[in-house]
Amino acid sequence: MRVESAQDEELRVGLKFSYRPGADRSSPLLVMVHGRAGDRSVMWAFERVVPSDWHVVSFQAFESDPIGGWSWWHMTENGARRPVIHSAARRLAQAIRAFCQVRDVAPSKMFGIGFSQGGVLVSTGTFEGILEFDAIGVLAGFVVLPQEGGALQRTPRVFVAHGSEDDIIPVDRARSGVEALESLGLIVEYVEEPVRHKIGIQGTRALGRWLAGLSP
Repeated sequence: MRVESAQDEELRVGLKFSYRPGADRSSPLLVMVHGRAGDRSVMWAFERVVPSDWHVVSFQAFESDPIGGWSWWHMTENGARRPVIHSAARRLAQAIRAFCQVRDVAPSKMFGIGFSQGGVLVSTGTFEGILEFDAIGVLAGFVVLPQEGGALQRTPRVFVAHGSEDDIIPVDRARSGVEALESLGLIVEYVEEPVRHKIGIQGTRALGRWLAGLSP
């Protein structure tokens, strides 16, 4: 499969990205969003379980992180976190629109998966209507619902995978998020396996099956 690394188009898209073209311009698009201190390459391990006819793009975050790599917002910032997440989601949404224009793709469906901080970004941005994903995957992260009294702006299908031994984001946070989503009537597939802050073989295989079930 051909993968294009497009640094030359960073100025037009706003973020560096890696891209695997789909079968045609209307094929589904999967957006992969890395976690804190990552880069556009770290999510590419999941590319192998994505249907071969889909477009796949992995963006690189825009904030240089003090511990290395790139992040969507600085974890050391004080104050309310939600406005920072909203700002990051808006910038990602702009990058996705620019990417589709630059690559001349008009996906019939658009899906997003995020790892750790990326999962927080994907879930928050989607549920609050900033990101237009039809289904989302939250990998070793947690979901952020609208503030009390706020309604979900989108109701995507959801996949959640988490390690029972996660020492960064406790598994209870993933479990409570799944329960909250199901109480709101969303369809959620949850996979838990005995790993730390990562997605193991079981979670990766389940993700592949879930993605395959989203194909039109």
